[in-house]
Amino acid sequence: PEASAAVFNAPDGVLAGVSEKSSIIDCATLAESDMKGMSEAVVAKGGRFLEAPVSGSKVPAATGTLIFLCAGSKVLFEEPTVQASLNAMGKASHFFKEDVGHGTRAKLVVNSDRKSTRL
Repeated sequence: PEASAAVFNAPDGVLAGVSEKSSIIDCATLAESDMKGMSEAVVAKGGRFLEAPVSGSKVPAATGTLIFLCAGSKVLFEEPTVQASLNAMGKASHFFKEDVGHGTRAKLVVNSDRKSTRL
């Protein structure tokens, strides 16, 4: 969380460059409150925000089989360029709600389910 906050909030960081034409897609695994805070800051500057944490690790990332668990701007999620980008990196992308935090919640459920099947 500290590294992400530093990159996002630095004087020359992500938020400093956000304007009304900006679209931010964050694929990090962070706390729900961190995602909500970043979304609120981007939207306050007129930008759009999509939370998109992934299910998968190094091998799915290398083979383009990640699963994106998204929440936030549905309009941004549905844009052809965004869909093409998500499709290039993953085998699936799911949109849950426009309330940021639901992507993080979905990732927690997926991770919990994976751990329970390994026991």
